[in-house]
Amino acid sequence: MKITTWLKATSGVFILLSVLNGASIYLLDSSVAHERSAVEQQAVFKQLGIDLANASDYLTNEARAYVQFGDKVHYDNYWREVNETKTVDNVLAKLTQLGAPKEELDVIANAKQNSDMLVTTEEAAMKAVESKDFTKARQLMFDSNYDSSRNIIMESVQQFQHLMNTREESEATAAKNEASLLLTLTILFLVITFAILLAMIIMIFVKLKPLQLVNEKIAELAKSGGDLTARLHYTSKDEIGEISNSLNAMMEALQSIIRDVLAEESLKGVKSVNDMTVKQNILVKEVSTFTELLSKDSRNLENLVMKFKV
Repeated sequence: MKITTWLKATSGVFILLSVLNGASIYLLDSSVAHERSAVEQQAVFKQLGIDLANASDYLTNEARAYVQFGDKVHYDNYWREVNETKTVDNVLAKLTQLGAPKEELDVIANAKQNSDMLVTTEEAAMKAVESKDFTKARQLMFDSNYDSSRNIIMESVQQFQHLMNTREESEATAAKNEASLLLTLTILFLVITFAILLAMIIMIFVKLKPLQLVNEKIAELAKSGGDLTARLHYTSKDEIGEISNSLNAMMEALQSIIRDVLAEESLKGVKSVNDMTVKQNILVKEVSTFTELLSKDSRNLENLVMKFKV
């Protein structure tokens, strides 16, 4: 595989993992926030259930204290809760605002309805106190009918608390499990990302190591005085292999050019020698002709001398 192809592939994987890491971290942060919100909401709902139960107990205690002792402070406390504080109404409104399921709201509505009915009994007992009929007042506040009505209210409150606690615990557990899963995935993605990054660094060194060998070989060629018979023996299919093949081809081309130049110079030398030989032959022939002529002239001169002597 080519280095560029390998780098593109690993870079793509690295970018993908980076995106997944970013997404998992974002989802993890959202999940942790959701888990925190679920836990906080669970505490809010639990407190609303406690407030509801305490409000019912508070009305009963203040009404009974008033019919027993006739202390007006209990009377004022009772009606302040019914007309001003309105804990039950506020709890119902808060539950609706928080998006409580209809089943839970229906249970609270039923508890409020029974509580309103009990207020009628408690109001009658207080009026009996005002009329100095303490016997009737205490009978209304302490007989079995009152306890039965109050138990119905408390059962509704307890049912709401059970439904609310079960739901909130389930939601909190689900949010916690989701956060735990996302945390595991985030750690896994981070480990894989760092592993791939480390592998990329190692592979870059491995892939680029032959480039150093090519550089060293070129330096050897430069120091050897231009030995064009040397070759780079790197047959990989990547870019370094292509560089090696190109360099080998270049050296073969240079070697061929030099061979042709040397051959041409040799031919020129041979031709020059031949020309000199021809010139020498012509010169020898001319010398031979001159010598022959000179020889003939010598003989003719000799014959002439002999004639004069006779």
